[in-house]
Amino acid sequence: MKRGCKVVFVYFRSFLFILKKA
Repeated sequence: MKRGCKVVFVYFRSFLFILKKA
């Protein structure tokens, strides 16, 4: 469960980075 949350956090962070870059 903890591992899954970490994956989601990394994915969400990458998504925000892409939006900010775009």
